[in-house]
Parts: sequence; C-alpha cells; structure tokens
Amino acid sequence: MTQEEKQVVTPAWLRKRAGKTQRRIAVELGTTESVVSKWERGVVIPHPALVDIPQYYKAYDCSVEELIEAFCNINLVVADRPNLEN
Repeated sequence: MTQEEKQVVTPAWLRKRAGKTQRRIAVELGTTESVVSKWERGVVIPHPALVDIPQYYKAYDCSVEELIEAFCNINLVVADRPNLEN
C-alpha cells in the first residue's frame, strides 16, 4: 500500500491537502474558524442544505465522495483517541 492509500481522509486532511487554513475554509463557507475547528475535532458536524454542498467540496477542493468520507471518518478518528478522563 502507498502512503496515500493508508491515509484516513478527514476534514483537516482535506483542508491541508488544499493548502488552506481554517480561516480560509471558514470565509469560503460563511462560518467561523471556531466552527471549522469543531468540525475537525468531531465536536459538531456540518448540516449544509443540499444546495450548499457544492460550496463545501469546492472549499475543500475535493470530490463529493471525499467530502462525505472525511466527515464520516471523524467518528473513527475521535474514537481512536485515548480517553484522558480516566
């Protein structure tokens, strides 16, 4: 397997691949850096209207499939983090 095949696609990974900051994504999507950070940490997941979805995949410079995969993978990445409360 190549390195790219092993890469878990997440919103943060898509953003970095596109060479954008959280601020740039926020501006393009009409939200705040704080909200983008929450998406990347899995605190919240965006719920765009269907007509807004193209704006999201254009901001992340990816396909619709990659966008869906990235936001679905947030739960996997968050679940793999150690629980620091114990």
